Amino acid sequence: MQLPKSPTLQAKPFRKVVLAVIMLSFLSFDANAQEGTYEIIDHSGLTDVSNYESAMDEANFDAFRYEGKRRTLNFKSGVKIELLSATEILAKGIAVDKSKAMNDSTVIKSEPEWELMANGYIRANYRSTEKKSRR
Repeated sequence: MQLPKSPTLQAKPFRKVVLAVIMLSFLSFDANAQEGTYEIIDHSGLTDVSNYESAMDEANFDAFRYEGKRRTLNFKSGVKIELLSATEILAKGIAVDKSKAMNDSTVIKSEPEWELMANGYIRANYRSTEKKSRR
């Protein structure tokens, strides 16, 4: 004769799975969240910059920001977005991978022109530099 299964025994694995899913969703949200890590400083005459905000919120610019100073991204459309420094972001209580941030003394020789693509992604357009031959 088999004993009936206890409802509490069946519910425990289900609760663990639900709890794990909830925890993972919070972790993945925090790892990708970029809200509050930038400021749009010039709208360039655009009345609606929500598409820029959405793209910036989804993108991870940790490797493009400085440790202790702000960096301005100039977009092809004329929009200018300022990345907050890693130090500022941490002070706001927002997670940032400071190890990816550039040292403040890093010199960027050729600043890219940024572009918001139709698919909602942001692309950095670098100018090619042709090598001059020595004669």
